[in-house]
Amino acid sequence: MTPVSIVMTVYNRERYLGAAIESVLAQTYPNFELIIWDDGSTDNSLNIARSYAKLDSRITALAAEHRGVSYSLMAAIRQSAFPYFGCVDSDDLLAPKALAETVPILDANPQLGVVYTNYLTIDENDCVGGEGELCKIPYSPEQLLVDPIVFHFRLIRRSAYNSCGGVDPKFGNAADYELCLRLSEVTEIRKLNKPLYYYRIHQQSVSRQRRAEQILLCRTAVEQALQRRGLAGKLELGVELISQFRLRQKPAERQLDNIKFAGDRPNSSNSNFPASSPIFLLGAERSGTTLLRLMLTAHPAICIPPESLFFVALESKYGTVSNLLPQIEEFLNDLYNNNFHRFGEWNVDPQLLLNNLKARQQLSYTQAVETVYQTYRQQFDPTASIWGDKNPWG
Repeated sequence: MTPVSIVMTVYNRERYLGAAIESVLAQTYPNFELIIWDDGSTDNSLNIARSYAKLDSRITALAAEHRGVSYSLMAAIRQSAFPYFGCVDSDDLLAPKALAETVPILDANPQLGVVYTNYLTIDENDCVGGEGELCKIPYSPEQLLVDPIVFHFRLIRRSAYNSCGGVDPKFGNAADYELCLRLSEVTEIRKLNKPLYYYRIHQQSVSRQRRAEQILLCRTAVEQALQRRGLAGKLELGVELISQFRLRQKPAERQLDNIKFAGDRPNSSNSNFPASSPIFLLGAERSGTTLLRLMLTAHPAICIPPESLFFVALESKYGTVSNLLPQIEEFLNDLYNNNFHRFGEWNVDPQLLLNNLKARQQLSYTQAVETVYQTYRQQFDPTASIWGDKNPWG
């Protein structure tokens, strides 16, 4: 049995850490070590890790001052010893047969450097929500440029990891995605279509708390990958700063009017919506349904950046955008009526969708969204203006 290293980095995860460790210890494949690296936790996480290390000789608990997830991951991998290694987040769970299912694949296929599985989402109380969206996307090195599909659980051959240069800590909470991009350039990667990992979604997760930063770092990772692959002169990454990327042919001159959402767009016969005024509708991405995003972003002048709670308009160029509610309502109804064959199965009232969006008008914006706005303004259009405390409906 090939020995395997499991790496777990921890920062203030006392609520979930014990369950994460127990899920590793429950593996039906027993030949593993567990390296737990505490990144300067201020709660009881380190004591929990050390208590488990006293009970099982396969566990090593290490600690250092707080430097961030990417430095912790790099350091923990350096402390691991075996030919294969995988990472388990300290708030997630590993399915009992994860190692038993993935190790034989690397054993039997020396050309493979990575095998990864599907995953199930769970909430704070371990309630299962179903397979994650990324599980539906087939793997290819090209698809990896626009979707972080090589997700949990990943078992990596150490020789492949070393050949690509390992974790680059400057990519912060996007370091694992950037690593997978480089791995895809030096080795073969295979997807195992079995859910063998439980990915926890909760308000304190790094991906939620620092989402804007993560998106920007992922963008940089993709741009560097395009450079390495000799594609930077032909392709560029969309500037929407959204959580789903897309690649497009590089235009001679950027036209903000043509910014689009990465999803599938229904066609609209509505000609009254103000196409001359590019509007950034922020606050719709978590409004309740994917349908609302599809309907709004069907218009070529609208894009939806990451989760946010305010509106941005290109004020100095097009003038203040006001009284949007009647126009959006007309637009939604027009789209719904003309595309009912596509949306009817959702059984959703467009007025309900509109109310979901309207309900956000009084909410204040978060620091993460402020970061997105400032970055957009600095890098792409200094004329962009922010609407936060103002009421865009009146």
